[in-house]
Amino acid sequence: MAKRANFPATLPNVHTKYCFQCGAASVEKLTVDTVDGPRVQFYCKACHHIADRVNIWDPHMIQYFDTCDNLVHEGAGIIIENGRGELLFFLRTKYPFLWTIPGGHMTPSEKPKQAALREAFEEVGILLDDARLIFEGTIEGDECMGGADIHTWHLYHATITDPSVMLDEEGSRFAWYSLSALPKNITYPVRYLLQQDAVISALTKGHHGA
Repeated sequence: MAKRANFPATLPNVHTKYCFQCGAASVEKLTVDTVDGPRVQFYCKACHHIADRVNIWDPHMIQYFDTCDNLVHEGAGIIIENGRGELLFFLRTKYPFLWTIPGGHMTPSEKPKQAALREAFEEVGILLDDARLIFEGTIEGDECMGGADIHTWHLYHATITDPSVMLDEEGSRFAWYSLSALPKNITYPVRYLLQQDAVISALTKGHHGA
């Protein structure tokens, strides 16, 4: 878990990556081919450590340190449902390398819904006009590539009848799953979200009696 002590006393005003092992700001991104598709890793030129995660400070996204000096990121995600009641997932090429929904970090100038709609277009190529907020809260244990283990989530839901999916470099493949037959290897925050009463209610509303 990234803490304030993992960063310099004066925080940088540009996107900067710090090695998880030695803390040096001399990290470069690697792309490694695996049986599940490409994966992103990071190589430290100072200590030669290769890792799936780095500590990132980026003034262009919403991040802060809580009262315990833990790094916290704020982001938005969206559950996209098709006309058959199936949910869209894609397999991540970045840590954690699991199935997830479209989502990501918010910029300081964005509202949560703007961020969720942007992520839907960027990550899966689906342009949405609107979405409905179904959950807001903080999830501990939500480990991201950028070092934070705590994330404040704004989760939205949208239904689209005949979606066409086009993944960006963050996904290696996609699939549609019903709520009753989800893949086992889902990211921790998405599994947590899908267990929340408000989310279950939003996803099952309208399907009763079908």
